[in-house]
Amino acid sequence: AAATAPAATLMVVKQYKAHGPLTKLLLMVVALDDAVGLLLFSISFGIAQALESGNVNAISIVVEPLVEMGMSVAIGMLSGIFLSYLERFFHSRSKRLSLVVAFIMLVAGIS
Repeated sequence: AAATAPAATLMVVKQYKAHGPLTKLLLMVVALDDAVGLLLFSISFGIAQALESGNVNAISIVVEPLVEMGMSVAIGMLSGIFLSYLERFFHSRSKRLSLVVAFIMLVAGIS
């Protein structure tokens, strides 16, 4: 299996209130593991589409998924910067939560 569910790892870290360099490394590895899993799925999906259509093109198999993921990361980063700017104007916890949920839906739709 290329990717594992990060929820179990995060819950253990949170339950034991773990801090330190190993915990930071573990969380980075979990994030990297999910990114690699997503990349492998995208490439596998491109190969399946190429085999189905009979037109094998390396650009559509490898480059397009990388561009899609790169654009999604860029959109997420830009919206995160914009969200942190807007968050200054909302002082109540419920309004901030509503703003974050709205941004998550917006960015997921755009990506």
